[in-house]
Amino acid sequence: TLSGLIAEFVSAALLHVASVVHQRYLHACGLMMCCSHVCIAVRNQSSRSQAMTCCVLCAVLPHGAPGQSGRLAACRFRNSPYIGCTVHLPQALCLDTAIGYWRRLRSEPQALTMGVLYWQLNDVWPGASWSGIDSAFRWKPMQYAVRRQFNDFVVQAYETKRHLEAFVVSDMPLPTTALIRVSIVRLTGAECAAAGNNNTEGSPVVWTAAKRVQVPANNAALVFNSSVSQLFGLVPNCTYDTCYVTVDAEADAAGPIAAQTQKLRSHADRFMVEYKHLKIRKPVFELSNIEQVTDSVVKFTVNVAGDASLLTYWESDLLGHFSDNFVNLAPCSSIDVEFKSDQGPVTTAEVVSSLTIHDLFDDQSDLYSPSGGCQA
Repeated sequence: TLSGLIAEFVSAALLHVASVVHQRYLHACGLMMCCSHVCIAVRNQSSRSQAMTCCVLCAVLPHGAPGQSGRLAACRFRNSPYIGCTVHLPQALCLDTAIGYWRRLRSEPQALTMGVLYWQLNDVWPGASWSGIDSAFRWKPMQYAVRRQFNDFVVQAYETKRHLEAFVVSDMPLPTTALIRVSIVRLTGAECAAAGNNNTEGSPVVWTAAKRVQVPANNAALVFNSSVSQLFGLVPNCTYDTCYVTVDAEADAAGPIAAQTQKLRSHADRFMVEYKHLKIRKPVFELSNIEQVTDSVVKFTVNVAGDASLLTYWESDLLGHFSDNFVNLAPCSSIDVEFKSDQGPVTTAEVVSSLTIHDLFDDQSDLYSPSGGCQA
């Protein structure tokens, strides 16, 4: 039947797309795919058009190190670093790519889309799944990425044919003015200045420029466009594997949103090579400003020292979720986070002791390092 032929065609197309994803996303983390359903943006190189194919992300297994048996690889897969780097992170990156694409199409006359529906929000029982919220109501990295893309004011940074493009997507009903700041940041070796020290030597930001742009109401606008080679040519000591680009946007809230906040802020990062080619080092974290906000809310600050922490996410054994998660932390930066408990009152000690912080460096390293509890 016609429907059967269509189903076979779609299945074949998904298999092809899955192989592309394996090369672009999963292989970038040093992984192999044991299932062929995922979500990816495929750009037509002959034009500015872009097609999006979405499907189900199942499971991904790490490559076994030389000499490892399949049983050992399966045993090691049960450890959370593998679940994070092999399932949760690709899932979050793929949905972030898909939703970001459809969000910035809202001003394209042939599209006029404000986003895309995705499967699925949550689960009703424990198990491997493509949901953003598990059966215990804990948020996976994907859920934080999806929420970020659906904010009322979002900045996006993408590379197209070796050009860096930045878009601002605004859902505000009135026009406003935004400050756009583009920076080149080095990944490692920064010297963090002490409070009150204005010495910028050794700063992680090696180049920055800012401009003000008009943001139309209910619009997605291109606000920055530059050749990657020309941009990095401004900083001779930076290469594609030692530095990356950040784009920050700040705008005055307009319309009903102004009753909730006066300023809207958004941040985007763009790396010029695959994650596996970045020259990163193990980041050093520190928690500070730990505070009991209410009986069920604890606030703290995550600080990172002179080396960047990429694809960073924190999780807790307690039931609840965080105000922010799944972020890239530049060298010498910090982020304020709140944990909201879904199991009643919690103390600062309980939250801190339950925290585990994951990042790209540790996830990559753990894939090939000995793991306790698993025997060859």
